[in-house]
Amino acid sequence: MPTVAELKKMCKSRGIKGYSKLKKKELEKLCQGEAKKSPAKAKKAPAKKAAKKPSNKDCKESSRAKYKGRPGPPIPANECKEGEIKKGNNGKNYIAKKTKRGYLRWVKQ
Repeated sequence: MPTVAELKKMCKSRGIKGYSKLKKKELEKLCQGEAKKSPAKAKKAPAKKAAKKPSNKDCKESSRAKYKGRPGPPIPANECKEGEIKKGNNGKNYIAKKTKRGYLRWVKQ
Protein backbone atom coordinates (compact mmCIF):
# COMPACT_ATOMS: atom_id res chain seq x y z
CA MET A 1 0.00 0.00 0.00
CA PRO A 2 1.55 3.34 -1.11
CA THR A 3 2.10 6.20 1.33
CA VAL A 4 0.46 9.62 1.03
CA ALA A 5 3.71 11.07 -0.34
CA GLU A 6 3.92 8.33 -2.98
CA LEU A 7 0.28 8.87 -3.95
CA LYS A 8 0.89 12.61 -4.31
CA LYS A 9 3.93 11.90 -6.50
CA MET A 10 1.78 9.65 -8.69
CA CYS A 11 -0.86 12.38 -9.03
CA LYS A 12 1.78 14.95 -9.93
CA SER A 13 3.40 12.71 -12.54
CA ARG A 14 0.01 12.04 -14.16
CA GLY A 15 -0.82 15.74 -14.33
CA ILE A 16 -3.78 15.52 -11.94
CA LYS A 17 -4.72 18.82 -10.30
CA GLY A 18 -6.26 19.47 -6.88
CA TYR A 19 -4.67 16.58 -5.01
CA SER A 20 -2.59 18.43 -2.42
CA LYS A 21 -5.31 18.77 0.24
CA LEU A 22 -6.87 15.31 -0.18
CA LYS A 23 -6.69 12.52 2.39
CA LYS A 24 -5.13 9.13 1.72
CA LYS A 25 -8.41 7.36 0.83
CA GLU A 26 -9.38 10.17 -1.53
CA LEU A 27 -5.93 10.09 -3.16
CA GLU A 28 -6.23 6.32 -3.68
CA LYS A 29 -9.64 6.74 -5.33
CA LEU A 30 -8.35 9.55 -7.50
CA CYS A 31 -5.31 7.57 -8.67
CA GLN A 32 -7.40 4.44 -9.30
CA GLY A 33 -10.01 6.44 -11.20
CA GLU A 34 -7.34 8.03 -13.39
CA ALA A 35 -5.72 4.64 -14.03
CA LYS A 36 -9.06 3.24 -15.26
CA LYS A 37 -9.72 6.25 -17.52
CA SER A 38 -6.36 6.49 -19.28
CA PRO A 39 -3.19 4.90 -17.90
CA ALA A 40 -0.82 6.74 -20.25
CA LYS A 41 -2.37 10.19 -20.28
CA ALA A 42 -0.21 12.84 -21.92
CA LYS A 43 -0.02 16.30 -20.41
CA LYS A 44 -1.93 19.02 -22.21
CA ALA A 45 -0.08 22.03 -23.54
CA PRO A 46 -0.86 25.20 -21.55
CA ALA A 47 -3.54 27.38 -23.09
CA LYS A 48 -2.28 30.44 -24.93
CA LYS A 49 -3.24 33.84 -23.57
CA ALA A 50 -5.34 36.07 -25.76
CA ALA A 51 -3.31 38.67 -27.63
CA LYS A 52 -3.58 42.22 -26.35
CA LYS A 53 -5.77 44.48 -28.40
CA PRO A 54 -3.92 47.43 -29.89
CA SER A 55 -4.71 50.45 -27.78
CA ASN A 56 -5.99 53.66 -29.23
CA LYS A 57 -3.18 56.02 -28.18
CA ASP A 58 -5.27 59.19 -27.87
CA CYS A 59 -3.48 60.91 -24.97
CA LYS A 60 -6.46 63.06 -24.02
CA GLU A 61 -6.76 65.07 -20.83
CA SER A 62 -8.77 63.30 -18.13
CA SER A 63 -11.44 65.05 -16.07
CA ARG A 64 -11.03 62.66 -13.10
CA ALA A 65 -9.93 64.23 -9.81
CA LYS A 66 -7.11 61.68 -9.60
CA TYR A 67 -5.35 63.37 -12.52
CA LYS A 68 -6.17 66.98 -11.56
CA GLY A 69 -4.57 66.96 -8.09
CA ARG A 70 -1.14 65.62 -8.99
CA PRO A 71 1.97 67.48 -10.20
CA GLY A 72 2.29 65.43 -13.42
CA PRO A 73 0.16 65.83 -16.55
CA PRO A 74 -3.62 65.34 -16.15
CA ILE A 75 -3.41 62.46 -18.62
CA PRO A 76 -3.00 58.70 -17.97
CA ALA A 77 0.53 57.90 -19.24
CA ASN A 78 -0.55 54.51 -20.63
CA GLU A 79 -2.87 56.28 -23.07
CA CYS A 80 0.11 58.12 -24.62
CA LYS A 81 2.96 56.95 -26.79
CA GLU A 82 6.36 56.27 -25.27
CA GLY A 83 8.55 59.38 -25.40
CA GLU A 84 5.64 61.81 -25.66
CA ILE A 85 6.18 65.07 -23.76
CA LYS A 86 3.36 66.87 -21.93
CA LYS A 87 3.18 69.80 -19.53
CA GLY A 88 2.27 68.84 -15.96
CA ASN A 89 -0.16 70.53 -13.59
CA ASN A 90 2.86 72.15 -11.90
CA GLY A 91 4.03 73.73 -15.19
CA LYS A 92 7.04 71.41 -15.72
CA ASN A 93 7.51 69.13 -18.72
CA TYR A 94 7.07 65.36 -18.30
CA ILE A 95 7.97 62.51 -20.65
CA ALA A 96 6.18 59.14 -20.87
CA LYS A 97 8.75 56.41 -20.16
CA LYS A 98 8.35 52.62 -19.95
CA THR A 99 8.92 50.84 -16.63
CA LYS A 100 10.56 47.41 -16.24
CA ARG A 101 7.13 45.81 -16.43
CA GLY A 102 6.22 47.58 -19.64
CA TYR A 103 3.87 50.24 -18.29
CA LEU A 104 4.22 53.92 -19.11
CA ARG A 105 4.64 56.54 -16.40
CA TRP A 106 5.35 60.25 -16.34
CA VAL A 107 8.93 61.25 -15.49
CA LYS A 108 10.21 64.82 -15.09
CA GLN A 109 12.26 65.94 -18.04
